[in-house]
Amino acid sequence: MFLPRLALRQGVRQARTLVSTVQLAARPVPNRAPLTAQTTAAELTQYLTPKKDAPKTITQAPGAADGGNEIGLVEALFDARVHLGHKPGLWNPQNEWFIEGTRGGVHMINLDITAAYTRKSLDVIRSIVEVDGTILFVNTREQDEVATRRAATACGEYFVTKKWMGGTLTNSSVTVGHTKLPDLIIMIGIPVLPVAIKEAAQMVIPTIGVVDTNCDGSGLTIQVPGNDDSPEAVALFLHLFAGEIIKTKRKMFEADRTRKGGSTSEEGLNFAQADGLNF
Repeated sequence: MFLPRLALRQGVRQARTLVSTVQLAARPVPNRAPLTAQTTAAELTQYLTPKKDAPKTITQAPGAADGGNEIGLVEALFDARVHLGHKPGLWNPQNEWFIEGTRGGVHMINLDITAAYTRKSLDVIRSIVEVDGTILFVNTREQDEVATRRAATACGEYFVTKKWMGGTLTNSSVTVGHTKLPDLIIMIGIPVLPVAIKEAAQMVIPTIGVVDTNCDGSGLTIQVPGNDDSPEAVALFLHLFAGEIIKTKRKMFEADRTRKGGSTSEEGLNFAQADGLNF
């Protein structure tokens, strides 16, 4: 496990003004109830899926059992069409390691590999959150802007959904008016993010990216093979990543409240009111 670049502990929780392309993800989303420490996975899915004709809702974390019927991660990935790649003529030969074959004129992605790297990514996300690290979601494709903003907002983190400005990381004091860097960057839409990937590598910031069959993910810390074009696939990945952040923060909050005496003490009640999960 690598050591993340940690921001100064006392500055992690302070409000940061990120101008231009980097926007603070603490603003409310119109027509959506605020998410709290009691928000369920089903509610999070609804929050991230504003369309009326939404895909099948994941009512529990993939892999959890409910009455003997297990919703596995591979099954969830399949339902979201994460296995569908591009036509063979568009492939990047570097991605042969996760391509299972060809069907219907498109490459098929091995979902067992995707599931393994998704779980690895969730472990890394959890480790970053546990040390009060900050996470930046980056997806500059217009069709994914709303979903990406909702995911970052839901878990109280940051996002970039407009064109990546050169120097956002390497010359941040000039380009975006601040000098603090994220501890982890989650990227979707790799083909349009070569500059972001290069800058993250230069600044030794770990990155997680969804890599389709036509992508070059060689500059990423963790490559998660998967369809990055389908709205259902993008929504699922955002659901998993944001959900892990929320779950970890919720556990940390409950642990802190317990140390303060829980709901049975005045100090514990005051702590819950002051530092509850407001996302």
